[in-house]
Amino acid sequence: MTHIIQADPEASIAVTIGQLFDMGGCTNPDGTVAQSSDGKIDVCELLTSPLLNGLLQPDVQIWDAQGNYAPNPLGGNADSMSIGLGFSAVVASY
Repeated sequence: MTHIIQADPEASIAVTIGQLFDMGGCTNPDGTVAQSSDGKIDVCELLTSPLLNGLLQPDVQIWDAQGNYAPNPLGGNADSMSIGLGFSAVVASY
């Protein structure tokens, strides 16, 4: 993402990335503090992003308290993330 911003800061994708992720105010794993609107997307900016946290938040319970595979349809303690995939196919002949 940083490369996209630095390659062409005025491009619409660069502006969007900056608006979504270049918030600053967090501390990276190496102890450096991310700066807001510096054109660099830091690790902590991704880890604390409300957008990514919302998309990647666990929503189903697959494991029990002992770590055994035990899906719970009531989802008492969400520990895994579900995804949905779809595709379409057509008959081909050669």
